[in-house]
Amino acid sequence: MKILDGSAPEQFKVEVLYYDDEEKKKLLASPAGPLLSPVVGNIIEVSTAEFLTYYLFNLKRTLINLPTYESLAPQIARASRELDGFVDFNANSIRTAAVVENQRIEITERIGEAIGLSVISRIHQLIRADWQPLDKKSGPYGQRTLDYELASDSHLHVQVENKGSSVLENSHKSSPIYQQAFNIRNKKEEAPSLVSSVRYGTITAIDSREDSIVKCYIMDPEPESIARNPMDARLLSRMRFLQRWISYLSPKSQLATALASRLIALEYSSNFSDLDGVPLLRGDGRLFELSGRFGEYSPFFNTKSKIVGGPTGGVVIQLSADYLFFVGVMEDLLLLSTSQDFEAIRGYSRIPGTVLKTVECLFPRGRLRNLILPDNLKTWESGSYQGFHLEGRMYYSSAGLVFGFLPLNPALL
Repeated sequence: MKILDGSAPEQFKVEVLYYDDEEKKKLLASPAGPLLSPVVGNIIEVSTAEFLTYYLFNLKRTLINLPTYESLAPQIARASRELDGFVDFNANSIRTAAVVENQRIEITERIGEAIGLSVISRIHQLIRADWQPLDKKSGPYGQRTLDYELASDSHLHVQVENKGSSVLENSHKSSPIYQQAFNIRNKKEEAPSLVSSVRYGTITAIDSREDSIVKCYIMDPEPESIARNPMDARLLSRMRFLQRWISYLSPKSQLATALASRLIALEYSSNFSDLDGVPLLRGDGRLFELSGRFGEYSPFFNTKSKIVGGPTGGVVIQLSADYLFFVGVMEDLLLLSTSQDFEAIRGYSRIPGTVLKTVECLFPRGRLRNLILPDNLKTWESGSYQGFHLEGRMYYSSAGLVFGFLPLNPALL
């Protein structure tokens, strides 16, 4: 899979299957039954941008608490090297790279999570902002919890355990797949009762054949209940997403502080309607003015790196001597965060895609000195900031998150 040089296709195929007839009957009888037929039993197209959103920004490892710029860089660098070294695109889908004799278990697990969440998101019309990792309880008296992600589609709570298997040939089930299914069923028997209204297990099977299509088996929903209603749960998840990313991009900003305060208020509120449409305010009581005027960028992006010709700003971090990495958000997410229009926040979704873009990389002078840059790179100055332009393929996720790799040598593009 060549994501670093931008040669990966915009979409790839995934075959979604019921694990067996028993699981099919239970799935179709579940509250999610009417939603399954457009996806399960079919070959679907998964956006590479969505897959990478789940793989690079791994739910359990990366975004439970957002790290600093410096600690995020090695995580993204490691994940991208994994994909470029161990996974390839074939004519239709993704496969284990032919040079890999035994796929590393942690890579198959992360592929399983990324594919599984992409598939379940398609069934329930979810985006990255909807998913939250569930914490495991530890200690001798801690109750065992499922290694799950939790989301809400405003009607149902959706909980998913994702497994991945690297097999010799995925045209039929083999022993690694049977073992993953056993693990899911065994965990469900031991799970506490307060889980989600719909619960899935997904098993992703990937092999090294040139003509194979990655498979995703789904199984075993067991409807349960969660105290908070699904509409409120969806709003809280998306508010956490907004707060985490804006705090990551601008941790000392008044917007990050205001969002954190509003999130706390919502988490302790029994009636969200009291805050619906109540805009966020600055410390002096004024409204935030974040909309760009006459084609200009939002003022929030004034000291941020920006995508040229698009209302997107963020930060650039160094992955290696060859690549930088841009990660940012679209302006409409900023406006949603300040307006606090709950219906718009719950309904937000964009069409994912991949576009070759130029990024205006902007750094405080002190940070620029710490970068490893080629001698012939043309830089410019603006007050206490320095910058330069790089071109790279940007991945636009349905959640409004935008990211991409920026080669320092154009020959790598």
